[in-house]
Amino acid sequence: MKKILVAFKETLIRGIVFMVPLMVILILIDKVLDKLKELAIPIADMLPYHSLFGIGRAYWAVFLILLALGLFMGLIARLRIAAKISNWLEDHLLHRLPGYGFMKHMGESMIGADKGSAYKVVLLKNEDSLQLAYAIEEVTDDLVAVYVPSVPNAFEGELLYVSKERIKETAISYKDSIKLIHCQGRGSKKILSGKI
Repeated sequence: MKKILVAFKETLIRGIVFMVPLMVILILIDKVLDKLKELAIPIADMLPYHSLFGIGRAYWAVFLILLALGLFMGLIARLRIAAKISNWLEDHLLHRLPGYGFMKHMGESMIGADKGSAYKVVLLKNEDSLQLAYAIEEVTDDLVAVYVPSVPNAFEGELLYVSKERIKETAISYKDSIKLIHCQGRGSKKILSGKI
């Protein structure tokens, strides 16, 4: 009975730790969408058509607002001070959120924003098997920090420090590795062919 209670407690805590950042993100998205709706109404009224391609003008107004905000923020992001602020926020706040770094790297890899930032996909040797993992960084000449994702949720996993001899490098793309994890290995033959 005690083992069941301990397992229940650990599962509950893990679920809460995973859920809280997602809830914060969803609340922020909801607030942003509310503000966008307020901004979209006067802009939608100025558009000359009622709908275009079957899409109402309110949606087009939101699209135009997001496009303008994206361009504006892109211009700001080019400034040196913006990079310093962004780095400070990541170092002091965002990287404390569980899974933030992994989600950031995955997002950058998916859109091709910064190909150099995505983690290197490797296979970790475990006795008689190989396990999909990500080489995070070299700690010493022989020790590597490796993130081993859970299946099917890549945002949960373990951080291990292993010797280099236990790591097999691959040519698997970051995007394909995430696909393998989410599909629980389905499509492995096609994705891994010639890459390991």
